[in-house]
Amino acid sequence: MTALDAETGAIRWRFRSLTPMVAGVTPTAGELVFTGDLYGDVLALDAVTGAVRWRWSTGLPIGGGVVTYRVDGRQYVAVAAGMHAPLTWRSPFCAGERWRRYALRAPQCPPLMRGVATIDGGSGVH
Repeated sequence: MTALDAETGAIRWRFRSLTPMVAGVTPTAGELVFTGDLYGDVLALDAVTGAVRWRWSTGLPIGGGVVTYRVDGRQYVAVAAGMHAPLTWRSPFCAGERWRRYALRAPQCPPLMRGVATIDGGSGVH
């Protein structure tokens, strides 16, 4: 991944992964950039330096986007990983998984919500 200066186009920093990075990139107002790699790592990079500030392994490839939001001063991350992955919810600044739900191919779990969803035939939630 390469970050460019918006005014000059100059390279500000580069982050190299051992696998291709096909996941979306999610910048935040808190100077973090979230992404993922095909090893299954969800990454929070420093938006100024590109340094890894947080890393969590899902154990499954990340090929879609990473959703992040802030509530009461805490940053939260949600990501769908792998081919038929669970949707998991964590805080990068607190240890431990908060919850895990299987959105596809897991009849033992009820739906997270009812309504319209966009899915790819067997590749996970997008």
